[in-house]
Amino acid sequence: MNGPAKNIDESSDTTDYTNQIQTEIAEIVSTSTSLNDELLSVCELFDKYQEMRINADDGTQAAMNEIPYKKLKK
Repeated sequence: MNGPAKNIDESSDTTDYTNQIQTEIAEIVSTSTSLNDELLSVCELFDKYQEMRINADDGTQAAMNEIPYKKLKK
């Protein structure tokens, strides 16, 4: 599994999890035995990253909130 890339832009000290999330989604899709399993796993993955965002320190959280969602839709 790919690790997160540091510094999504030069002005912030955040971590870009785009590649890691895309890899995890691909793994979920390829290993799920039903649509229900796939959806539950994707929801768990969302919760994982939502928890990370919520627990981030204030500066990091503000920067993460500005990351456009369309970046994940490559």
